[in-house]
Amino acid sequence: MAMQRLKSSRLTKIKVAAIIMTALFVITVCPARAEDQSSVLEQGPRLAVVLVIENLNTADFLAEQGLLRQELLPRGSFGIMTTRSSGSFLPEKQLMTISAGLLSIAGTEAGLIYESSEMVEGIPAGAVFTVRTGEEAPAHGAVALEIVRIHNRVSDSDTSGVPGMLGGILRTNGIRTAAIGNSDSLGKVRRIGAILAMDQTGRLDLTAIG
Repeated sequence: MAMQRLKSSRLTKIKVAAIIMTALFVITVCPARAEDQSSVLEQGPRLAVVLVIENLNTADFLAEQGLLRQELLPRGSFGIMTTRSSGSFLPEKQLMTISAGLLSIAGTEAGLIYESSEMVEGIPAGAVFTVRTGEEAPAHGAVALEIVRIHNRVSDSDTSGVPGMLGGILRTNGIRTAAIGNSDSLGKVRRIGAILAMDQTGRLDLTAIG
């Protein structure tokens, strides 16, 4: 039992370190900066990074003393978000509630998000998306192939949160969204973190999830 706990702890730390390194790389490539010149504030590209980490409790997160505190936090600030959703616990539901800004619901189909160029049963996901929705797929982004089913699930429930509202508001204000990484397992596509970046139509601007 002790050995299992030790292995679990090591895997958790490795997972956190890998995600933080990815976020740090993105921040380094697209830095946020502000310079005061003659009382005029010139601000460069702004970046908000959301880390989606499953099975990591608050105590483990706050106890992290490595890259998070030494490299990432000095470049900005952070907050820990918790939420609840309708019905039983399912990560897709929690993420969809954040995406909607109100209580929402989702099934496992919400994680079926593909890069536009990924092949789905021999057809590019972008082409499948366009046929199903009538919307043009982003050339370098990704699409939620089950976006119609996602909206129908909400319509048939007692929740009112609109899936993709967060991404839609950002896009309306000229801010692009991006998603990096996935939770795929053997033979199973699961990109739940990308739920936060999609808009109401199920599109994401930039991704590296395949």
